[in-house]
Amino acid sequence: MVYQQQPQYGQQMSTPQGGYGQPPQPVYGAPPGAMPGPSMPAPEIKWSGLSTGGAFKVPVIAFIGRLTSIVEDAGSQFGLRLIEKYDQVQILESPAPWPWATIDISIKYSDREESGWGRHVASAKVLGIAAQAPNLAAAKAELIGKMYELRQKDETYGEDAKTGQTFHGDVWRFVRVVQPGQAQTFPQPQYAQPQPTPVQPVGPQVAIPAQQPVAQTQSPAPAPAPQATGGLNLTPDPSDTAAIRAKKLLNGRALNEWLGVALIDDRIKADPAFINSVYDQSFIVGLKASGQVTQGADGKFQVVS
Repeated sequence: MVYQQQPQYGQQMSTPQGGYGQPPQPVYGAPPGAMPGPSMPAPEIKWSGLSTGGAFKVPVIAFIGRLTSIVEDAGSQFGLRLIEKYDQVQILESPAPWPWATIDISIKYSDREESGWGRHVASAKVLGIAAQAPNLAAAKAELIGKMYELRQKDETYGEDAKTGQTFHGDVWRFVRVVQPGQAQTFPQPQYAQPQPTPVQPVGPQVAIPAQQPVAQTQSPAPAPAPQATGGLNLTPDPSDTAAIRAKKLLNGRALNEWLGVALIDDRIKADPAFINSVYDQSFIVGLKASGQVTQGADGKFQVVS
C-alpha cells in the first residue's frame, strides 16, 4: 500500500510537474507520495492581550503549594491545555482525602478574558504577579518557584452568541502568595460530607420505609508499627528504616504536614512496600493502636515511645 497524504483543510495539493500522470518529485524525509505543505508556526500562549469576546476536575477545592513548572499539553482531544505542577502541597479543603504531596491542575487554554484560563491569569495579576508579561514564557520567570494558595470554584462567564447558553466551568484562582519565612498554620482539611436530600411526599400519604443504614467507611487495618524509638531520638539519621524515618517526621506535625514531608523523603520513597501504608494511613493507625503516638486537639501528633 502506498501512503498518500490527504489534503488538509485550506491546503491545495501541488500539480505534478511534467504533465498529467507524471509522478511528483520526491520530498526527502517525507513519506512516499507526500506533498510538501506550508509549515504552521507554533501558537503563542498569551498571558496578556486576551480577547474580550474548563479545567479537568481535580478533587481538591483549596490548597497551598509551590509551583514548579507549567507544561503545554497539545495532545488533548479538547484542545491545548496548560498543566501547572505543584509540590509541597497542603490541602485546605477537599471533598475526599488527597494523600499526595503534589498536585497537577490542567486548564483549557483560551485567548479570551472570560474563560477559565483568562480568569486564572487575572487572579495572578491582581496579586501583582507577571502583571506586564506579554506571554506565558515571560510570565513563568515570575510565577515558578513561589508558594501560592489556590482555590477552585465553578463559575459562569458569558453566553454562547448563537445559542444563548451560559458558559460555565471550574476556575482555579490564585488567592495569595505565601512569602518565604512567613509563619503558616495548616488547619485540618475540611472534607465535605454529602447531606441527605429531604423528599416531600406528594398526593395521598403513603408509608415511607425506614431509611437504610449507611455503610460506614472502614478504617484501614493497622500496619505493623516500628519498634519504639529508643530514648526518643527524633533526629533523622542515615541509618533509619523507612518506618522509623516516617515516625520521626510525624512528631509535631498534623496529617497533611506529615504527608507533605514524608512522601518526598528519599528514605521513605526508597521503600515502595512501606510507602503504601503512608498513602492509606494504616501506618498511623498502627502507631496509635500501639500507643506510640498521640494526637492533640489541634490535629498534631506527638511521638511518646
